Amino acid sequence: MRLLALATCLFLVCCVGREGPAPGMTLVSPAPEEDAKPSTLPVPLPADGSRVIIVAYPMHPCASSSSAVFVDEQGAFLGSVSAGTASMLRVPANARMIHSFSSTEVTAARGTWFSREDISLTKFPEAILVEPSRGGKNCGSGTPWVYVTSRASLEPRIGRLAWIETDGQRGHAWLDAHRARVNDVLEKTAPPADEVVTVTRYR
Repeated sequence: MRLLALATCLFLVCCVGREGPAPGMTLVSPAPEEDAKPSTLPVPLPADGSRVIIVAYPMHPCASSSSAVFVDEQGAFLGSVSAGTASMLRVPANARMIHSFSSTEVTAARGTWFSREDISLTKFPEAILVEPSRGGKNCGSGTPWVYVTSRASLEPRIGRLAWIETDGQRGHAWLDAHRARVNDVLEKTAPPADEVVTVTRYR
């Protein structure tokens, strides 16, 4: 039993991130063993005309248990990733931007400060890299931050990550259970001029 428990723990840490799949997500394929050949990128093209954006959160010693959550302009759940996982976001073709924030923002008390990142889609980004925030050379809070990048640059790293997919029903239910707080975090703004704009509010 002790060996089984240890194996389960190692699977969660190495294959699906430190806390298992991110909120509203389902594990599709675990990360390959260290000496195994990296997996190929399983990205089927959507048939509904939506845009696909690859998102990856490589393991990092400064990563916390928080996930990076992605929503559209109306606050609808698009997906989330925790450290050690990768996925793809299906974004409506006419969307001008999407938002990202930490999963800890979703469950925080209303009226408290928050941080949100607005990701412009005007330049048709194809991939997003997620990394934990850091304080200089030291680890900071571990809050996930997003960076627009190319799919080609992410593919070598994604091959070593667990692949997860969006469970829309669970994701929407999770956000709806905290909708008042999510509405606090999502302010109505014009599309940002830069690729990624960080918005922090102190109340």
